[in-house]
Amino acid sequence: IRSGSMPEPRIASSDNDPAHIAAATLRDSDGVAIGAVGVCIDLTERIASEEALKASEERYRAAIDNAHDMIQSVRPDGTFEFVNKAWLDTLGYTPDEVSALDMWDTIHDSSLEHCQLYFGKALGGESIPYMEAVFRTKSGDPVPVEGSVTNRYMSGTIIATHGFFRNISERLHAEELERRNAALILDEKARYLEKMAALGKLSAGLTHELNNPAAAVSRASARLTAALAQ
Repeated sequence: IRSGSMPEPRIASSDNDPAHIAAATLRDSDGVAIGAVGVCIDLTERIASEEALKASEERYRAAIDNAHDMIQSVRPDGTFEFVNKAWLDTLGYTPDEVSALDMWDTIHDSSLEHCQLYFGKALGGESIPYMEAVFRTKSGDPVPVEGSVTNRYMSGTIIATHGFFRNISERLHAEELERRNAALILDEKARYLEKMAALGKLSAGLTHELNNPAAAVSRASARLTAALAQ
């Protein structure tokens, strides 16, 4: 107090209760230090809230990293805020490489215009409940996906879009096999019907050929019977 300087605000702890302490010098009209005033704020609840928030964020991050779906957060400029492990494993990037990418580096050319349209809608405030797209791996291979996009706001301004996508390569492959199998069944059925139609024509022809001689024999027999009767 006598020197006119006061210590910087600091955090102190008494009986394990954290507190913020600040002090200021009181002076008379001549500028002489005559006392001091101090403020002590109990930080117990604030620190507990911060620790609870940190624990919640860690659980949320763990849930994201352990999710099977690909999850990405993209800033309005197209750069990635974060991506999860499934995203990295599917597209073949490392966390360090993602920082140098923007979302257009990971969109396949066949889906580029399509995704630009959806990204514009998202930045305009629309949520995208369902969309399909084709991502591109680090090696350039296409990855068909389906998913949804929501927005994250701060003070009424969109600061990021959150995308949740599922790799549907296996499902599309299974659907293609099912279509081929259905087409094969239809083709075999058509060939069977063609064979049956040809068999029907053959049967009708044979019946006609057999009926003609039988009719001639029947007429000759009738004439013979009539002659014998005379």
